[in-house]
Amino acid sequence: MEHPVNPTTLPLWKLLFRLTEGLRNYQLHHDRNKPRMDLTLSQVRIVGAIFLSDKGYMRSKELAKNLEMTTSGVSQLVEHLVQMGVLERNRDKLDKRHINIELSDYGLEMRERLDISFDGIMECLLEGVSAEERETFQRVLINMLECMDNLKH
Repeated sequence: MEHPVNPTTLPLWKLLFRLTEGLRNYQLHHDRNKPRMDLTLSQVRIVGAIFLSDKGYMRSKELAKNLEMTTSGVSQLVEHLVQMGVLERNRDKLDKRHINIELSDYGLEMRERLDISFDGIMECLLEGVSAEERETFQRVLINMLECMDNLKH
């Protein structure tokens, strides 16, 4: 029999892990707004990196470096995602030698639906949390992400 856990006694990393797993499980099993995606974890990592890209696209070398994967592994995953209609390969408008990997129309629709889905989940989770507490929480998360980026270098 599993013993109930008092969240206030858990280390912060365990709370974050439980929250991440809870979000993933809710989105997988209970969210009616989620788009249907039959993607492997590696494919989700590729699509997620492009979702989060400030430019709206990435190149294979960039993806490989950011995701700590081989360029050949990235190429295979991207090819499969192109065949599935999630991604497109397009020549860079400024430098025709480069190929940009970006979301297809279907990929953009998928991202929009995921944004709506996760925005709804976050609103539910943060119900009753004051604007000041939300701002503090956001600053803490940003600081943690910056520290994580610094650990990589």
